[in-house]
Amino acid sequence: MGADLTEGTLILLSWSINLSNNMQTRLMQLILLYKKTMLCILCRNDMNHLTYLTQCIKESLRLTPVVHLVSRELKEEVTFTHRFNGYKEIKVPAGTEVDVNIYALHRNPHVWENPDVSD
Repeated sequence: MGADLTEGTLILLSWSINLSNNMQTRLMQLILLYKKTMLCILCRNDMNHLTYLTQCIKESLRLTPVVHLVSRELKEEVTFTHRFNGYKEIKVPAGTEVDVNIYALHRNPHVWENPDVSD
């Protein structure tokens, strides 16, 4: 399974970079400045110097997460409020299976100024 996630991440990153001419051009310029050639191999240590590449990877994962949904069983009761129910308390008992929609969370307009845009 780990190889599938890595492969998916790299495919989605390549797709994200190819969608944005600005991102693609800027990455090529920064790598050329750092490595002096495009015929180079980037190593893990290079990432410390290529912060824009790290930002591109994180933004790609935000917009197109490889894992879209995760499920967990609550080990203890959770109480929360939400604006959709008028901020009334909601209690979810221990043992309840809950789902987190990562795709929707990463595109929430209450969290992200431009949720569907790679800035």
